[in-house]
Amino acid sequence: MIITSRPEHDIMKAFNDHTPTILKPTDEQNICDLKIYSKNFFQLHKSTSECIELGPDILVEKSEGLFIWLVLACNYLYQQLGSQITLQQVKDLPSGGVGGMDKIYETTFQRIFSTIEAKILPIAIQVLEMIVTSRQRLSSDAISNLLQLNINDVNISIRLMQSVLNVDIHDSCIQVFHKSVVDYLIDPKRCDPNFKFFVNTAKSNLMIVTKCLECLNKEIKFNICNLNPGILHKEISNFEHRVSNIQKHLVYAAKFWISHALQCHSNWNLTSTFSIGEILNSFTTTHLLHWVELLSVCDSLQIIQTQLPELISLITKQNEISVPSETPSNDFRQVNTQLITPISMQTVTLLKEINQLTGEFFKPISQSALHVYCSALLLCPEDTGLFKNYFNFKSMRLPKVITGKDQTWSPCLATFEGHTSYVNGVAWMLIDKGISLIASASSDYSIRLWDAFTGIEIYQFLGHSNSVNSIAFSKDGTKLKPGHSGPVLSVAFSPDGKVASGSYDETVRLWDVNSGISNVLKGHNSSVLSVSFSKDGSMLASGSADKTIRLWNGHNGSVYCVTFSLDDGIIASGSGDKTIRLWDIKSGVLKVLEGHQYQVNSISFSLDGKKIASGSADKTIRLWNVQSDESKVLGEHSREVTSVTFSPDGGTVASGSTDMTIRLWNIES
Repeated sequence: MIITSRPEHDIMKAFNDHTPTILKPTDEQNICDLKIYSKNFFQLHKSTSECIELGPDILVEKSEGLFIWLVLACNYLYQQLGSQITLQQVKDLPSGGVGGMDKIYETTFQRIFSTIEAKILPIAIQVLEMIVTSRQRLSSDAISNLLQLNINDVNISIRLMQSVLNVDIHDSCIQVFHKSVVDYLIDPKRCDPNFKFFVNTAKSNLMIVTKCLECLNKEIKFNICNLNPGILHKEISNFEHRVSNIQKHLVYAAKFWISHALQCHSNWNLTSTFSIGEILNSFTTTHLLHWVELLSVCDSLQIIQTQLPELISLITKQNEISVPSETPSNDFRQVNTQLITPISMQTVTLLKEINQLTGEFFKPISQSALHVYCSALLLCPEDTGLFKNYFNFKSMRLPKVITGKDQTWSPCLATFEGHTSYVNGVAWMLIDKGISLIASASSDYSIRLWDAFTGIEIYQFLGHSNSVNSIAFSKDGTKLKPGHSGPVLSVAFSPDGKVASGSYDETVRLWDVNSGISNVLKGHNSSVLSVSFSKDGSMLASGSADKTIRLWNGHNGSVYCVTFSLDDGIIASGSGDKTIRLWDIKSGVLKVLEGHQYQVNSISFSLDGKKIASGSADKTIRLWNVQSDESKVLGEHSREVTSVTFSPDGGTVASGSTDMTIRLWNIES
């Protein structure tokens, strides 16, 4: 297998364990390939004899070794010049490199747009913006339906731009023929913003999100696939056929309206926000549940958990700014702000609540779309905007729950089930935007990886012959270091990749991950229950059953957990004496936090260092304010809490328990 690509950061990172073969433009084999391509081109297309003889060498020299320039130049010669290709036309081509490609793109698009009739021009511009900015390939039919344009006008526009577009012969989907076309069209330093074909991505994304919401408001509906309530998708024999019959533009709108909205972030001023206010307000009060249903049948329900919180944050911040009296002169979309409907607080509330609802009921809704109505909505707290706005047990023919359900949202966002014994440790890692993992270690001898947004179990690591007592991610997120079976009770990664482990043998060991060699640190007089590195890796704290932290005395019971604040200024320790103690590293000043009824098994600092989450044998998870010492109970498990950790964004706490579950808690509830 041969894999070729641009040297993009994420691709290089994914293949960091492999040594790539770097092909340079000046390599002899590359030049040979360019000559073969050039000769075939002139022989296949109408060219003068002089051009057939000398043209290939001139093209190769001008290409400067860039194959994409050569292909682009050949397309230009064939499709734009039209008549017999002459040697002079080849000589007139600009040389290769980015500048040369830009000149060809500019000339190509100038020729295209000079031939477009005035009545087609605005349509062609919208079509080009859609193709350049879309999140996946779309057919001309889908583009026409989504943008609400005449299909014949769309096809004319695509035909006129065929020299820079590819149309798939299998599904008729359209895309630019190379990524460099997009790079040119969206960069104001390369493509003059005054050109009609320049693509302002902020404006384009705003146009598309508006069209997506209009499409959803108009076409989305209840039970779009004609399903029977309560039946799992996998039990329906023709389920995939039913889903395939949903209009492609409607599926696109449901999947990608949030993504397009987020891409307006650089211009998320009042004008862009408020210009979609009316249609977004209408969508949230009428079609939120229909949207969840459609995402479920399309196996895309995770979009709500991965993208919606960021959109809510953007809207909330924007709503804190007052409307300006005039539209800024440099705004990408000139509108009259006096005629604009703002995004309502009801809309923000409904978006937050649909995110909470799909998080709590992700599994049943993802497996059977109509559960969003007959289970999730039925059990939705009655004091919520979502329930008040959508629930009507008479028209929906649903039973009404009289007693037994919560009146307000529970702080527990989700429960991950799957372990068959105690969950002894949890770790949270943000891999990439929209990809967040939770790892759990259990007495069932396994380590499990979970999608933090959906609660879906991704993988099981099996092979331990005893309980796995602790878990940690390496700094780059590529390695998991479990506490080994038997006597190892705690592990931690340093920023430079070393591993510390604490053990029943009363020692702390420092391990080199690559060599496997360890140094033994002695000094504790009993089992080492917890270890933690400072942020810069220069310090290591350990807590022991001998009632000490490695540098300080103080607890009246075994020290079960220690951790550094991210600024390395404070060490927090949890003990069998039911307290959490905060130690100032420089002054040694001690603060005692009291509230738990039994031993404190785990503690975690938030990213800003202002909050501490703690888990205890009293079954509760507490959230502490470091400055005021105040605390509140986030929630509780049915048995002892063994591990807590903050999410990377600091808004959620994950906990593991001997009740065999992992739970996610909203710290704002």
